[in-house]
Amino acid sequence: MISVWRKVSLTRFGISLWFALLIVATTLMAGSALANGSPVIPAKAGSQMQLGFEATNYSLSLDVDSAYPGDALSYQIYLENIEAVASFDLLINYDPSVLSAIGLTTEQTRAADFEYFTYSYDADNVPGNIRISGIADEPGGSIVSPMPAGSGAIAEIEFQVAGNIAFQGYMVPVRFVFPGNLGGKDNTLTDASGTRIETSLINYTNGSVQVLKIGDVNIGDINLNGLDFEISDAIYFSNFYMNPYEYSLNPLQMANSDINGDYMAATIADLVALINVIVNGGSSALRIADDEVPVATFSYETSDISTLLSYETSTDVGGLLISIVTDQPIDPATVSINDADMSVTVGRIGNESRILIYSFDGHTLPSGKQTFLYIDGLTEFTISSVSMSSADGRLVDISLARKEVVLPEKVTLFQNYPNPFNPETRIDFSLPETARVRLAVFNLLGREVNVLIDDVMPAGVHSSAWDGSDQSGQAVASGVYYYRLESKFENVSCKMVLLK
Repeated sequence: MISVWRKVSLTRFGISLWFALLIVATTLMAGSALANGSPVIPAKAGSQMQLGFEATNYSLSLDVDSAYPGDALSYQIYLENIEAVASFDLLINYDPSVLSAIGLTTEQTRAADFEYFTYSYDADNVPGNIRISGIADEPGGSIVSPMPAGSGAIAEIEFQVAGNIAFQGYMVPVRFVFPGNLGGKDNTLTDASGTRIETSLINYTNGSVQVLKIGDVNIGDINLNGLDFEISDAIYFSNFYMNPYEYSLNPLQMANSDINGDYMAATIADLVALINVIVNGGSSALRIADDEVPVATFSYETSDISTLLSYETSTDVGGLLISIVTDQPIDPATVSINDADMSVTVGRIGNESRILIYSFDGHTLPSGKQTFLYIDGLTEFTISSVSMSSADGRLVDISLARKEVVLPEKVTLFQNYPNPFNPETRIDFSLPETARVRLAVFNLLGREVNVLIDDVMPAGVHSSAWDGSDQSGQAVASGVYYYRLESKFENVSCKMVLLK
C-alpha cells in the first residue's frame, strides 16, 4: 500500500509540475503579445469571445472581414464590457496601399448616443493610422449615461479596397497600435466614474481584411462572354459610364477592364485603349503605368444662357467623361461638340448629368488650347469630376479652373450651329452693353422671312433658335437664307443653309 501511494503521489506531482510550467509559459506569451499590440488569440469578431488568458471586464476587438478588389466594406470595432464605459480612445493601423478609409461613424452602434465623437486619418503623420475618440457625457452638455455593460460595435469604418488585382488573395492586417505618445492613453477606456482603464486590464484582438480572389482574368472581356476586345465590350463599357447602377461591373469585370495596364480599373483611358485595340489591333495590355503622365487644364465659362467647356493639353485627346451636378437636366439636343467625328452621350442619375465623349472609330480631339463643347441652357451647376484620356489610352492628370465671364468689347454675330441644318439651328450674338436689337431672317431675294428677336437685351452673349418657319409658322423651302442683327452699334449678317 505504501509503495502504491508513493507511485500515485509522484504521478500527481509530475502532473502538477507540468501544469504549473504551462501556466507560467502561457502567461509570459500573453504578456508579450499584449505589449506588442498583437492578437492574443484568433477570434471571430461579433461572437462571444474569451479573449486572453486572464479574465477581465473589458475586451476590444477588430473585425475579420473580406472583400473583392475595388469593393467598399463596412468594418467594425467591437467592445465587450462587463462594467459601464464612459469614453474610449482608440488608435488602429491598416495598410494604406491596399485599404483606404473613406468614412467613419458611430451611427447604429453602441456609441451612437455619445455626445462627443471625433476621428483623424493618418494620425501622428503615420499613413494608415486612425485615432478615434468618444465621450458619452461631454462637460456642459446634456446628461448622457455611460455605455452600459454589453457587447457589440462601437464604431464603423468604411474601407475602400484597392482595385489593383495584384492584391487578390492578400490578408491585410488591421491592428491596435501602442506608440505611447499620449501618455499611454491609446486604446484605453474610462469607467462610469471617469477613471482610466489601463491597457493591462483590457484584452485586445486584432483583425484583418481578406482580399478575395476574383477568378481568371481575361483583359478586354468586359461583358464576360468569353471573347475579348469585341465591339460589344466597348458598348457595355460605355454604358457603364452613363449608368454604373444598371450596367454595373463585378470584380472580375473590373479586373478585365484595366486595358491600359495602369492598375486603375474602368477609367475613361481604359475605354479609349479598348477601342484602339478593336480598331487598330495590337497589344491587349499597353502597360503604360511607368510612362510620363500627360497633363491638362480644364476650364469652363458660363453666361446667362449657356456654358462653354475648354481644355489645354499637349496630347491629342481620345475621350472625356464629365460629371455635372445640376437641377437643370441637360437635354442631349442642347449639347454641341466642335468635332463631328466624336460621339457625345448624355446620361442622368438623380441630379448628376454625365457627358461621355469618345469615338468608336478611333477619332480624337486635337491637342492645344481648345473650346470643344457648348451646352445651351446650362447656367447653374457644379462640375464634380472630369476624366480625360490621351489618344493612346493614358489617363490625363487634370487641373480644373473656371474662367470669369468677360463682357464682349463689340457686337459679334456668330455662325449658326449646326449649318447646314434640319429642322432647327441656333444663332448666337454678343453685345458690349445694353441695347435694342433686331434679329431677322431673310431669303435670297432680300424678303424678310421671320423676326426672331426685337427687344432690349443686356450686355453679354445671347442665343436664339430658328426652326425653319416663317412669321406665320409655315415651314419654308430648303435653300440659302441670311440672318441679320441690327443694333445701334452696327448691322451684321451671316449666311445659313436649310436642308430637308
